[in-house]
Amino acid sequence: MLSNLREEVKAAAQESKIIAGFNIFGAEDAIGVIRAAVKRNAPVFLMINKDALKLMPMKSWIDMLKPMIESLPVSIGVHLDHCSCPDTVIEGIKSGFSSVMYDGSQLPIEENIYNIRRVIEEASRYDVAVEGEIGSVPYEDIPGRAKDICTEPMELERFSDEGQMDWIAVAIGQVHRMQTRDSKISFTSLRELERHTEKPLVIHGGSGISEEDLFRLKNTGVGKINVGTALRIPFFKTLQREIKENPFVYDRDVLFEKPTLAVEIAADKILSILGFE
Repeated sequence: MLSNLREEVKAAAQESKIIAGFNIFGAEDAIGVIRAAVKRNAPVFLMINKDALKLMPMKSWIDMLKPMIESLPVSIGVHLDHCSCPDTVIEGIKSGFSSVMYDGSQLPIEENIYNIRRVIEEASRYDVAVEGEIGSVPYEDIPGRAKDICTEPMELERFSDEGQMDWIAVAIGQVHRMQTRDSKISFTSLRELERHTEKPLVIHGGSGISEEDLFRLKNTGVGKINVGTALRIPFFKTLQREIKENPFVYDRDVLFEKPTLAVEIAADKILSILGFE
């Protein structure tokens, strides 16, 4: 069923679990994640970011995904991820996303707070959960797309108090779109940040975090973690192999069967690590 997962993220931050947000770029990704979620009885987010919006308009994503999840026995959120324009986020709210992220991380804190409060005002009319970000997580393969700014405790406290968002994404050493698990997570910084807000924290760049650190994060105030590259790599490696081994097969459903399974297996492993046994 479709859910904003507000309570699930809050509960996870207080337990030894983390809700996974999986970036998807097509129906095959969504099917693989959904199968893993049902198997683990795990609530998850299907996340659409600004790159995915280049493939299809917001409403088309919603119209595709809602029928896929409305009769499921687990709660699934459809999340608009990393949009830095308030008007775009508000469009997402009106289009049917169950949660949204306003990314004002590249702005002065005053402007970030002003914009997210505008988003929250609209979201409250639709019961849509809102994620904000303070601090900034860089990208490994896109230099300059986002600054590398560790979250400052006092800025987090102000952002939390004045912004009134549901969850807050923070920067503690992780990196977006890493193809190796080499992020250097500062648990010292995380423990200090937890002292300055009672809101669930969100970690972006989950694909670059080691399994050991993911296990450690379960016992913190982190309630949501974003994963994208860890699904894209097995999908496309498997697809490349399928095309090489079947050069005269042109049916999408045949070629995408094993890549979809690869996504399911990768998502299943992540959900297990995050506390869904």
